[in-house]
Amino acid sequence: MSTIAAIASGISRLAAALGFGVMTEPLSSSELNSVARWPGPRKDAVVLFLDFDGVLHPNQSETFEYLPELYRILDAFPGTDVVISSDWRHSASHDYLLRLFDAPYRDRIRDITGPERNGRGPRQAEIEAYAAANGIRYWIAVDDDAGLFLPECPWLCHVPRAEGLGHGNVERVIAALGHLSGAAERIGR
Repeated sequence: MSTIAAIASGISRLAAALGFGVMTEPLSSSELNSVARWPGPRKDAVVLFLDFDGVLHPNQSETFEYLPELYRILDAFPGTDVVISSDWRHSASHDYLLRLFDAPYRDRIRDITGPERNGRGPRQAEIEAYAAANGIRYWIAVDDDAGLFLPECPWLCHVPRAEGLGHGNVERVIAALGHLSGAAERIGR
């Protein structure tokens, strides 16, 4: 029996002894994420809703080769927090998602969006619901799939799937965040 299996077995026996129900199936990654302790965006932070595939790497290559470009964005805007809107939030655990990022940036990865929505612009709807539920006033989404948003969504920074944050697209995100951050400061967040 592996160490993890032995620990899980011990926890199940302890839970049963204390009168709690016994877990018969391990939690899925999405269930783990729903109970994980994401801190949520900082008060008055500008939030960057982040997709992975087609943004942090070309297509679905899973290379994360554009993480340095994301770090460049976060370095330029220290008042910006990241909320993961990528479908990866359904299949990867809280810890795994955080470990994708370099240690100095992990505290900027603050949460994941909620359940997927149906209908037109489903990712836009889930982001808007998250922003409303969390009192977020200023945000931008960086995504490669414009079909998940309504046409002319004002806060979508669309990047081509094959390019991600490479090929100068990081400059467009920096410009959009600069405009948004400036507006937030002028209004007093």
